[in-house]
Amino acid sequence: MKIFIKIGQRFLDLIEVYIPTFCLIVTFVSFVIQVVSRYCFGSQVRWTYEMCLTGFLWCLLLAAPYAQREHSHVSFTLFYDKLGERGQLAFRLIGTVFLVICFGILLYPGYDWVQFSGIKKSSTLRIPLNYVYAPFVVFVALTLLHLLRDLIKDIRLLCTYLHKRGTSELEEGERADHD
Repeated sequence: MKIFIKIGQRFLDLIEVYIPTFCLIVTFVSFVIQVVSRYCFGSQVRWTYEMCLTGFLWCLLLAAPYAQREHSHVSFTLFYDKLGERGQLAFRLIGTVFLVICFGILLYPGYDWVQFSGIKKSSTLRIPLNYVYAPFVVFVALTLLHLLRDLIKDIRLLCTYLHKRGTSELEEGERADHD
């Protein structure tokens, strides 16, 4: 079982870390080519702008699920930090359920839109737009997967709290019966 977890982790790292890194490098190199050709040679290389946009889009959409996986998104926790453990759990459960519903609703229409966009091609490189926008579906699916993992962890924690509460109430009831 551990081997499957390790393979899955490596696959996620490939999609969420290494491909976005490569896309960022492609974006940067395209940008440098664009600037050098425009300002040093006085001519514009048309494909660089499109490559910058596509590389940045891929980088952004494929790296965002990694931030969800590592819980490294920017958070405003002014009120959350003032709550106790159980209050924080309740807020996490409410927020995660809301996001799971939203991303779940978004999955099929997003896939449908990406497929539909394949009827058009990019203006310079002539790449079908469904290839350009395909990372959106990956973004939604992986973020949903990470959110479901977080939801399961929080539900298990809730069950632990409820079990402890039920056990302590039972013990208090037994003490009252003996008195």
